[in-house]
Amino acid sequence: MIAWQYHPYMLPFFISTLVVVALFFVGWQRRSLPEAGVFLLLIIAVAIYALGYTLELGSQNVHTIIALAKLEYVGIATMPLIWLVLALLVTRQEQWLTRPRLLALAAVPILTVLFTWTNERHLLIWQSVTVGRHQGVAVWQSTYGPWFLVHIVYFNLLVLVGLLLLGQKLAGSSRPYRQQLLAMMLAVLFPWVACVAYFFQLLPVPINPTTFAFVLSGVCIAWALFRFRLFDLAPMARDVVMENMADGVVVLDTQGRIVDMNPAARCIAGGADGVGWPVTAVFPPLHPLFCRQPQPVVTHTEFAATLPDGRDTIYDGRLMPIYDRRQRLNGQVLMLQDITESQAAAAAMCQAKEAADYARQEAEAASRAKSAFLSNVSHELRTPLTVITLYTEIVHKLALSKGYDELLPRLSQISTSARHLSEVVNDILDLSKIEAGVMELHEELFDVRHLLDELVVMTQPLIARNDNRLHLSVANDLGYIYTDPTKLRQVLLNLLSNAAKFTERGEIKLNVTHDHSLFNPQTDVICFELQDTGIGMTPEQTEEVFQPFTQLDNSLSRKYQGTGLGLTISRHYCEMMAGDITVHSEPQKGSTFTVKIPTRLVETQGVRAMPN
Repeated sequence: MIAWQYHPYMLPFFISTLVVVALFFVGWQRRSLPEAGVFLLLIIAVAIYALGYTLELGSQNVHTIIALAKLEYVGIATMPLIWLVLALLVTRQEQWLTRPRLLALAAVPILTVLFTWTNERHLLIWQSVTVGRHQGVAVWQSTYGPWFLVHIVYFNLLVLVGLLLLGQKLAGSSRPYRQQLLAMMLAVLFPWVACVAYFFQLLPVPINPTTFAFVLSGVCIAWALFRFRLFDLAPMARDVVMENMADGVVVLDTQGRIVDMNPAARCIAGGADGVGWPVTAVFPPLHPLFCRQPQPVVTHTEFAATLPDGRDTIYDGRLMPIYDRRQRLNGQVLMLQDITESQAAAAAMCQAKEAADYARQEAEAASRAKSAFLSNVSHELRTPLTVITLYTEIVHKLALSKGYDELLPRLSQISTSARHLSEVVNDILDLSKIEAGVMELHEELFDVRHLLDELVVMTQPLIARNDNRLHLSVANDLGYIYTDPTKLRQVLLNLLSNAAKFTERGEIKLNVTHDHSLFNPQTDVICFELQDTGIGMTPEQTEEVFQPFTQLDNSLSRKYQGTGLGLTISRHYCEMMAGDITVHSEPQKGSTFTVKIPTRLVETQGVRAMPN
């Protein structure tokens, strides 16, 4: 018969059980975070131990006390493995969490629970057990068996490995992460101290304080994981992008406090480490961005700052909200971009325009259109591209840690395309350098076939979007070419993109062959001929197709979009590489673009190149 009694020692243990339940609900509300699932498992293990020991204190039956002790070992035996997994997740070493390793590590806890519940048959856990009474409290005394020693070694070894992982991560972490890691390391010390105090009978009462210690550990771990709700984002962002970015990046919580900032942002702030401070205290000129509640759209302002080296700079501060998968505001990202040179260039252009006479008004209007376009590209594309690249790397790591292997190729493709698009933006901004004749080539020897394979992968989604088919024909002896691979890739990508955009349910053919150079008969050239079955162009349109800032037709521009710079840049690049680009087209029959590039650069029209 089960007999129970109440005594004052049960009350604090009952309260600790309620604290564990509260911690479970805290973790459940934040279950979308990567570490929350493992935290919930740890809390369940602590809850089993806490509840079992609370009932054990009130039990009057020896058999019931032993049964409850066996129940407690379900939580005790699994805690070290859960702790190690949590430490690996916090230190971003998920690659070690493979299924074979987890199964091997789980063998000891499983055997410990099994041996505990069947101890009467083999005495591997307890060789003898006596339960006495002291002031109404059950006093457990036992002689331990050989497997109990295995359990103790396993328990302490896994806890020690987790501590070493956290300590190693602590050395190179910034202040908020040091607080997180120190809190988790402190959580481990509570149970160790409690066990020492209990086994050496250093307490005035005959109760085991380890339950309290594990509850305190759960509180510390919960604070470490959930104090800053952006911790699932910031460590990966720092490892992937933030440390090496030229632009300043500041991560904020929902209250406008700084959670993290990269070295560029610290330099703008005069070297101050503003983590934990309100952003307006570290960057006072940004106060207009924070005078209202966080906005659901991107907001920005420009402000001046003096760097530690004495340089006066102008920055564009853009504030972007961050939402979780439930569309709840999770924080904000502040990006600080140096626009000093662009502002100076804009001012110089304004002065030049004001000094121009009436005869140059038409050219001046075109220059204004060009300046407005370049400014729009600089401000509206660079920042989103940076965020796309950052988020893609984050999602890639999360997918890798969660085992979503089928997403990895697509994420890699997104990342590759984003990086390439960033290069396109930079090339567009360099158009003025091209026209001024100061653009430099970066020549290297590379395999043309490898470049073509990259282009096929990169443009396949765009080609398939309009149900087109791409046919690639490459000469067997194509070999290597010595030129600028980035500019050649951009030329071919522009042509393939245009063909895919202006062709529907048709064929796009790219034929790559050898041909004689137009400039030097002793130098081979590679001919890239791109044919499509798209809408084609009229003779008037083909004459203007390479002109800058020109759209062939307003209606086509609205339907197919575009900047009017792609073919202009392509022609400039071909000429810089001592090559040429031509076009032949007929309306409703398609277009054929031919690009000829020497395999080794030659001297032509004053362009620096590599001789034979």
